[in-house]
Amino acid sequence: MKCTLCNERNGNTRCEGCYTLFCLPCMNKHHDELVQQFQLLMDIRNEVRQSFGSTSSNEKQISCTIEIDKWEQEMIERIQQIATESRMKVNEIILKHMNEVSHRFEELSTNMQQREKEGSYLENDIERVKNQLDQLKNDIQQVNEKIRIDFTISKNIEWDKLISIVEEEAPDDKMMKEENKSTLKVAASKNISYIIPMCIF
Repeated sequence: MKCTLCNERNGNTRCEGCYTLFCLPCMNKHHDELVQQFQLLMDIRNEVRQSFGSTSSNEKQISCTIEIDKWEQEMIERIQQIATESRMKVNEIILKHMNEVSHRFEELSTNMQQREKEGSYLENDIERVKNQLDQLKNDIQQVNEKIRIDFTISKNIEWDKLISIVEEEAPDDKMMKEENKSTLKVAASKNISYIIPMCIF
């Protein structure tokens, strides 16, 4: 049988990778081509190795952490804003009640001064005024008890679910996996463990 490549000399050597029959010179040429192809793959492998520490991968890592930092800052600012608004609400409620107590005190104080000036007070007046003063004093001390802070919703927050990291598989990665599966099946059927055919002299 003639050499498949040159079709001039007799084919006396078969490539165990592609099962093509070559003459010795063409077999050497075929082998050299395979060596060149494999060397190209080695060059690509070296490029892939360099990409592990490349700027692009580092930039992607930095980009992701920047997003997390931004989210963290936004959450902190939002919580601080809610806390500030809550403090303002507490102050408003306290001020409202203190104004009410202050108004009652001023009325009572004016009445007491008037009675003192006129000397018109009896035993029952003294007892009534005493009770009113005690009530004002008690209201001032208990003004904070008129406020209840409800943390129920915030305590039930699932903090670990506020943010999630999702590892997405690129289309090229899926294709590569499918190709690798196909290659392994072919390699197993041929009882070989390489992708590029190697010639056996």
